[in-house]
Amino acid sequence: MANPKTKQARDRLLHFLKGQEPVPLELAYSCCDSDYEALAGALSSLIEKEEVLFGRTKTRHGWLIGASGTNPPDGVIVWH
Repeated sequence: MANPKTKQARDRLLHFLKGQEPVPLELAYSCCDSDYEALAGALSSLIEKEEVLFGRTKTRHGWLIGASGTNPPDGVIVWH
């Protein structure tokens, strides 16, 4: 990951997700304060290293993102 914008997006995203319940992907993007390309690179890196998880609830649409090891209290998220 040579791009400084990607590294910054990765660091901000990890900091935002730390100790939090899974959040909608849109919220994570807005808190990351980076462009789409930097966020895509950051997500690619984080997924490859298994530092984040993506999932969906069984009752609502939209994607959620959480730090690796995140366990929702009611277990309604299906992780992919």
